[in-house]
Amino acid sequence: MALTKITSTNIGANAVTSSALNLTTLRAGNTVITGTASVFTTLSAGNTTITGFANVTGAGSGTFTPYNDPLVVKGTDYTYLHLKGTNNQAAVIYNRNGTTGWFHGLDNSGNMKLAAMASMDGTGLGNAKDGSAALYADTSSRVLMPSQPSFFVTNPNSSTLGQGELLFGVVSANGRHNIGNHYSTSTGRFTAPVTGYYQMSYTVRFNNTNNYQHPSFRINNATQAHTRTIWGGTLDYKSLTFTAVFYLTAGDYMSVSTNDGAGGSGTLEPDQCSFSGRLVG
Repeated sequence: MALTKITSTNIGANAVTSSALNLTTLRAGNTVITGTASVFTTLSAGNTTITGFANVTGAGSGTFTPYNDPLVVKGTDYTYLHLKGTNNQAAVIYNRNGTTGWFHGLDNSGNMKLAAMASMDGTGLGNAKDGSAALYADTSSRVLMPSQPSFFVTNPNSSTLGQGELLFGVVSANGRHNIGNHYSTSTGRFTAPVTGYYQMSYTVRFNNTNNYQHPSFRINNATQAHTRTIWGGTLDYKSLTFTAVFYLTAGDYMSVSTNDGAGGSGTLEPDQCSFSGRLVG
């Protein structure tokens, strides 16, 4: 028997109620629902295919009281939630009060992405799906974090050693970068965008030094004594590298400084001194 519309019925012990529930096929073990199903309580006998748009609302099972879980997927053995899209696209959208949220799904190339959505509309979805991502896994299972703050800069010119913060002005080409633009080429400082742990490193190469040199990290312009390395003065070339992980609060800034001893002299070699860092987490 062909049914074109059901408003209230029982299938086994399961009630189906809807103001507009169109059934094109109803047969043993398989139910296909087309159109818009605004309300359906339970339909568990056999397999159910819904073509169109369906809203699932309700207080849920109460498992996480006082929070709601209106949709529960439960299997008897292994349980999978299968999302199948066209054009390699399928995703879960996490909607935060209808304003902003997150995209978790596949992009046009079939790569998995986790990206913020600035708006809950087609524009927000398109930008999240096709734009930058917080977390990205390609089809070869390689995981990237392309938006993670990171920088590597070098000094463009030779400079005379003195006391104070060093300025590294080259941020492009040959692996140099400044993701997020948190390093300033005008001040020589990296400003932490979020609170967390940061791996920082500096390399300096001296020439024609005739006294002690004290390169070190500074946090908010305060010298970190435990990062200081002292070199004796001779006229030979000298280089050193120091790397450490720091806990920084959002807004803290880091720089590299030198402090020559007792009026020493010398130069920093061009393009042979560097400052780098990245957010670890």
